[in-house]
Amino acid sequence: RAMSYGVISLDGKYQSELVTGLETALDAFTQDGKYLALSNHTGLYIYDLDMNTVVLISQEEYCYWLDWSPDENQIVISCAEGLKIISLESNRTMLLTTGLGLSGSAGENPVWSPNGQWVAFSFWGNNRDDSRNGVYVMTVDCLEEPATCADAIKGPFIGPAMNFDMASTIAWSPDSQQLAVVNYKDDSIQIINLQRGVVSTLVEGYGYGMQGLSGVAWSPDGKWIVFGVSVLNGELLFGLYLIPSEGGTPYLLRSNLGDVVDCFTIPTPFVPGDAYIITDARANLNLREQPSLDGAVLKKLQPGDTITILEGPVKADGYTWWKMRADDGIEGWAVDIPEWYAPVNQ
Repeated sequence: RAMSYGVISLDGKYQSELVTGLETALDAFTQDGKYLALSNHTGLYIYDLDMNTVVLISQEEYCYWLDWSPDENQIVISCAEGLKIISLESNRTMLLTTGLGLSGSAGENPVWSPNGQWVAFSFWGNNRDDSRNGVYVMTVDCLEEPATCADAIKGPFIGPAMNFDMASTIAWSPDSQQLAVVNYKDDSIQIINLQRGVVSTLVEGYGYGMQGLSGVAWSPDGKWIVFGVSVLNGELLFGLYLIPSEGGTPYLLRSNLGDVVDCFTIPTPFVPGDAYIITDARANLNLREQPSLDGAVLKKLQPGDTITILEGPVKADGYTWWKMRADDGIEGWAVDIPEWYAPVNQ
């Protein structure tokens, strides 16, 4: 089954398709939204969203849930043997959960903390009442001496009756102090405060008529939590909902969109009608007749030039293109490289 990935701003004003036609996989974005890691039965892949290319990293089978380290140099991935850390620089693989007594499904849904110090993951045993079931947190400092990793773990949090049989259930807060967790047992979202060791309920799905909560992510500023809902009051919805991270009433951001993968910051996402100035990072930016590297050059934009976004995006030749109007009235297409543009103060 082919998957497609898109992005929507939390105010609902901006929406764009990122990539389509990828084989069903479990996935994670980097925090700048430039790379997508995909894992399925054929291996681990890195998708470069700027260059529209896919690179095979590993052909290890039975590895699924995964997440990036904040520096984007490592990936933590859940395999049959447990959690593994894969270094993208050295192609070195280390088994993280050796000796923890969590054999079998040891380390599902791993997520790396924004400060790079922790990996959180879930575990479920052979039955719902297994006392080991729950959410765990492990410091990655033990990777220097893997034998010490058994002493670097905290948990379980939440409790043995929780279901962890789906991906994308855990999300770190931006300050690496809290976890948002989807509890599939009763369709709720619970917050784990790691400093205080307190678990609280943020969303009780049945109380809002929600079923099939899926995916959860914390906004980069820590003010919002976004999650997916399959069914609302008995009707199929596949919507994205927002709720203040401090608590409140969830509201629908957009329906018919699918599951939540992650929240990240995209610098200056273009919106038709908005004005931008060309930055010092780019001189002689080609404004072309068509959204293609073969399109005739109508004008070379220089730092300080002002443009107005007209329409887009269009993906072609490995780039994302937007139609824009220069300040002298010439209209054409240019590639979208975020550091080349800065918004004009309105």
